[in-house]
Amino acid sequence: MKKIFLICCWLGYACGAWGEAYTVEERLQEAAELYFAAQPTEALQKYVTLCKETQNRTAFLNAIFIAMEQSKPKEAVDIALEAYRLYPQDDEVIEMAAEALLSD
Repeated sequence: MKKIFLICCWLGYACGAWGEAYTVEERLQEAAELYFAAQPTEALQKYVTLCKETQNRTAFLNAIFIAMEQSKPKEAVDIALEAYRLYPQDDEVIEMAAEALLSD
């Protein structure tokens, strides 16, 4: 009985039935924890998903950095160009986009 209750609680939490959905900050923190736990591929996937869903500047910068670190210059360029399209006046975005383009 206790196992069934725990499973129901977990499913409810996972599906967002209780409480609010994850905030952008919580999702960024989760991706960062994956990166620092030596799981950069999973972190990159989370950051890319965040980029698509929220267009968050920090998610873009982190995704570009991880893609370049993993020797995926084409993916870094794609992410950087989208970030530049959304944030054309941001110095950090411009710098990361330039580094991604040069690495390709």
